[in-house]
Amino acid sequence: MQNQGRSTRKRTGGRLKNVRKRRKDELGRLPTETQVGEPRFRTVDVRGNGTKTRALATNVASVNKGDETVSAE
Repeated sequence: MQNQGRSTRKRTGGRLKNVRKRRKDELGRLPTETQVGEPRFRTVDVRGNGTKTRALATNVASVNKGDETVSAE
């Protein structure tokens, strides 16, 4: 997990004092390395009683090469 909370330094370069611990809603998630293959999905619980769908594997990919975008199956 990655912390996406407040920075530990001020604009002037001085250090900020830690007045509380990390909160769960400040944590970020690691990126999903989606693979090409049989489609597999996982649901992830998010804040506010919602869900997101993560693609673990798909059979369609968009490949960018410079300004050109190609869709492949």
